[in-house]
Amino acid sequence: MKRTRYHILMAGVAVAMAAVAGACGELADTPDVIKPLEMKLSRSRIFIAEGSSYQLVPVFTPNTVTDLGVFWMSNDAEIARVVNGKVTGVAQGETRIKAISVSALKEDSCLVTVLPKLYTNPNNYPYDMVIYADVSVHGRPADGSMLIGAFCGDELRGIGVQHEWKGIPYTVLRIYSPTARGETITLGCYHVEEALMEMFDDVFVFDGESHGSLSSLYELRID
Repeated sequence: MKRTRYHILMAGVAVAMAAVAGACGELADTPDVIKPLEMKLSRSRIFIAEGSSYQLVPVFTPNTVTDLGVFWMSNDAEIARVVNGKVTGVAQGETRIKAISVSALKEDSCLVTVLPKLYTNPNNYPYDMVIYADVSVHGRPADGSMLIGAFCGDELRGIGVQHEWKGIPYTVLRIYSPTARGETITLGCYHVEEALMEMFDDVFVFDGESHGSLSSLYELRID
C-alpha cells in the first residue's frame, strides 16, 4: 500500500511540474530569430594614419535582423587592429579587416591602408621647396577637413597649411628632401573624417624652388 501511494504521489508531482513548465514556456515565448541574408561593411576601403582610428559599421539585409553579432579580425594586427569594428592604425602598410556575422556566417572585408603619422620633421631634411596653391577638391576649397600632403613614394614629405590673403584662401605646401634635386613628388588630399585619400594628377620633380606665388597661385584640382 505504501509503495502504491508513493507512485501515485510521484506521478502527481510529475504532472504538476509538467503543467508549470508548460505555463512558463508560454510566458517565455520569444520572437523568432531573424538571421541576415546579407551583411556588408559601411566601407570597402579606408585610409588612416598611424595612431588614428575609424569605426566600421556592418549593414544587414533585411534591416529587421535580430542577431547583430559580428566577429572581427585583422589579417595583420601589426599594421591595423580592430575591436568591435573600430580600426586603429598601428604601423604604415596595408592589410584587410574582415567581419563575419555570428548567425548565418555572412562576411565582408575592408582594405585598410595605414599612412605614416601626419607629421614631417623639417630637421631631418636639409632641402625644401614650396608650392603656393589654389586648391579645389570636387569644387570645394581646401579646409580643415582636408590635409594636403606631399609624398615621395610612401613617405610623407610635407603637409599644406591654409592661409588667406586679401580675402583669397590659399595653401602653402612646403616639401622636404634629403637631396637638392631629382626626387619625384606626388600630392594627395586626405579627408580625415571620411578616412579617404585622393591623389592629384600633378607630379613634381624636387628642385628646391618655389612654385606659384601669392599673385599667381598654382592650381591644384581634383574634379
